[in-house]
Amino acid sequence: MKKLGLIVLFVLFGVLFAGCKENEYEVIKVVATAVPHEEILVEAIPYLNELGYTLEIVVISDYSLGNPAVASSSADANFFQHLPYLNQYNATASNDKKLVNVAGIHIEPIGLYAGSKSSVDALVAGDDIIISDNVSDYGRIVQFLANIGLVETIEGFEPTQSFADPEEAILSKTVDFDFRIIEAALLVQARTNQEGALVFINGNYALEGGLGLSDVLVSEPTENNPYVNVVAVLNGHEDDPKIEALVTVLTSDAIKDFITSRYNGSVIPA
Repeated sequence: MKKLGLIVLFVLFGVLFAGCKENEYEVIKVVATAVPHEEILVEAIPYLNELGYTLEIVVISDYSLGNPAVASSSADANFFQHLPYLNQYNATASNDKKLVNVAGIHIEPIGLYAGSKSSVDALVAGDDIIISDNVSDYGRIVQFLANIGLVETIEGFEPTQSFADPEEAILSKTVDFDFRIIEAALLVQARTNQEGALVFINGNYALEGGLGLSDVLVSEPTENNPYVNVVAVLNGHEDDPKIEALVTVLTSDAIKDFITSRYNGSVIPA
């Protein structure tokens, strides 16, 4: 009976010890989109554990939810957006709701994909080029089109400035195509259905849709690319120990190596 009692006590002690071990980690709550952001965060968890932290990852598919979640202190940080998108949010946010970029993690080059036309050279007047309704990407897309010779931009054009319509940034076109603007989540389906001549697809949606570099007609240059995906926190919290730990891990060589090996050029470490 004593022996049985000792075993029970030992098991209970083990359970209690395991519970304490689990609870000793301080939680960092991060809002993120699924691919590649959540995957990168999951990879970071063991390294954060070594620093005394763990992650609670809240996955969203609607970009509009990411910044308000941090601004309302429902989450400690978010990881889903590029810097121009964050700047666009901050332009209209009140001072107590503004977020700050604490680290650039990776770049997802935007790609131009074949729809009903198999090449850029096959584009003719009246064709549609499908793009997402993310207005912070309009200047980016116009710059891309200028790089491949399809448009000439207006004087003083900057790709990171805000445009209500991509046509506002264009002075002239070498081919009189039209833009067709749809929800970003529908871009891969639009390509599959050949709904437009060509389709611009953001890197995260391309990955979710099973597209790789071999499917891209033309890919965006990564050198000096301003569209770095960042970790953002509420202004004033950038020096919080948990945020410093998160940044340390996400900018580490281990995470950079993971990004390089996992995504094979579809996602580039910053």
